[in-house]
This record gives sequence, structure tokens and C-alpha cells, in this order.
Amino acid sequence: MPNLVPSLQSGRTLRIASGFLQHPDNFPLEVRSLRPWHWLRHVLKPEPAADAGLKFFSGEGLPLGRLIEVSISIRHGVQRFPAKVVLVRELDIGFEIGVWLLCTNDVARVRLVERICQLESNVLALHIARKRRSSASLH
Repeated sequence: MPNLVPSLQSGRTLRIASGFLQHPDNFPLEVRSLRPWHWLRHVLKPEPAADAGLKFFSGEGLPLGRLIEVSISIRHGVQRFPAKVVLVRELDIGFEIGVWLLCTNDVARVRLVERICQLESNVLALHIARKRRSSASLH
């Protein structure tokens, strides 16, 4: 499910709140359900990453405890992270979803990927702002 929604966050820094990295609302990600044995095939020694999670907006709620794969497309390919849904908060326009990573090996990688997402999001916001200013000055 894509994450294409109006921006809910302000500021231009990577936000970490209570162990969750906040995924930029205007940067798409996809979520798919996993069967418990599916992610075990890809991880030799799974250990829940108790200090790292990811929060993102979704138009649909997800059940607590569901095993999912979060896919984030960046310039050099798709990054996939097996995770468990641990937070579902209903908002006026959808749901805030919080997931814990299922593998400690993914913690550093998700931090780097989220930093790339934040930078790309900032570049897009600057581009849009410049475009608006230039079109406003033409009128």
C-alpha cells in the first residue's frame, strides 16, 4: 500500500521519537503482509531490534502483531525490512503505523535509508517552493 498523503510533519530533520524513525509522509513506501516463516528464510538468526522502529502514515489500519515487509524504493533499488506492527493510531485522515524491525542487522540500514528519504523529501519540497515562487513572480 503506497504512502501517498499530504505531509503531516514539519521540520527538515530526521525525527526519532521513542525508538521510531518517522518516515516522510511525501515519500512512498509499500507494505505487504508476511507469513511467519517467510522472513525466517531470509534471516539466519532473527532477533527483534528492540531499539529501532519505523513510523509511517497509512490510509488503512493494520492489525497489531501482524508481520509485514516494508519496501522503500530509493535510487539504487528497493530496500526491504521485515517488521512487526506494534502501534496503530487512528488519525483524522488515516492511521499512524509503528513497526519494530525483526532483525538487528537492519537497524543501521534503515537509519541510512530513512536519512536518504528525508533528504530526497527536502529536495522535492525546495523544488516545489522554487517553482511556486517563480510562477508567482510571473503573474
